[in-house]
Amino acid sequence: MIRTYQIRYDILNITLNYDMDEDADDAMHLTWTDSRLRFNSTVKRSLTLNSNMVGLIWIPDTIFRNSKTAEAHWITTPNQLLRIWNDGKILYTLRISFSISSNLELLSLCEFRDE
Repeated sequence: MIRTYQIRYDILNITLNYDMDEDADDAMHLTWTDSRLRFNSTVKRSLTLNSNMVGLIWIPDTIFRNSKTAEAHWITTPNQLLRIWNDGKILYTLRISFSISSNLELLSLCEFRDE
């Protein structure tokens, strides 16, 4: 079972609203390793999957506690990337927007559930 996750957020924009909520546009980067996805190749060290294939790969549940709204960007095509390296390392990137109460610290926004 996979137990190690890394997460990085690139906060693209934060706006404080009149009702004291914060709206954020964000690029979320999740990294983990799944040994079942290792592959041997002398040509490529990594594979980049299109949005049709992303749904076939297990992705950790990410929860934004105390968020009022949250949504992924799906303009023209899903705004996501999934790359698998030959050692089983996986990078999943998703562009998201969310609204939170202003008393919440941005660094403690998410928690992971492994079910």
